[in-house]
Parts: sequence; C-alpha cells; structure tokens
Amino acid sequence: MVLSAERKKQRDLAVQMRLGGATYQQISDALNYRGANNAHRDVQAGMDELGADSPEDSVKAEVARLNVLRLSIWKEARQGNLRAIDRVMKIDERLAVLNGPAPSVVEVKVTGYDEIAARRAARLANPNQGTGATG
Repeated sequence: MVLSAERKKQRDLAVQMRLGGATYQQISDALNYRGANNAHRDVQAGMDELGADSPEDSVKAEVARLNVLRLSIWKEARQGNLRAIDRVMKIDERLAVLNGPAPSVVEVKVTGYDEIAARRAARLANPNQGTGATG
C-alpha cells in the first residue's frame, strides 16, 4: 500500500513520538488517529519500515533512547540537581526492567584451589618437610 505524502508524514511523526516515549493514546490525540489502536497499528507499520520488526529490536531502540536521555541529564545530576537525579534514577529503573534483573550473586570459580589448599595444609602439618631443615 502506497501512502500519500501526508499519511507518510503522520506515520513518521507517530514513530518519532513513540520513540520519544509518548503513549499510543497521546499519539492518537495529537495526530488525529481514530483511537489508540489505530495509532498503535500505524506506529508498528512505521517501525517495520525502519527494520525494527522484532520485539528485540524494539527493546534495543528503547534502551538506546533511554541511554540518550540519561546522558543528556547526567551532568546536572552529578552537580546535585535533585530533579535530574530523580530522572536518572527513573531511567535506570526502566533500563533495569528492559535489561532484566542484575545478577544478585556473582559466582567466582578458582581453578586449582583444592590443590593449593592441600599443599598448604600439608606444610602446616609438617613445617620442616621440604625446607631442607633437619631436626
């Protein structure tokens, strides 16, 4: 289906608004769609045209958008602006939801530890063994 120039512009604006964080209802109201469902369909069609046709691509796009927003207010947050700090924290919360929970336990595997512990225990049991000392 070939879109008129006006419809193409509307679709492009709808996609931009969605990437900017607008809800489908807000897009519908602002661009005169016949309801949020129609806005949703048009945004999805626009995203498909951009090549963002999988849920993973949509998540990547939102993560990128949030990272840009976070970066834009980071300096103010570091300077102590409480509103900016609050926004950074909200963005971080959203990023955590999108990226999944951070691991709560970090597993460290040390190879050869048992061998080292056994040698140490043997030295402690026989302090003169292997040192060349005679008793």
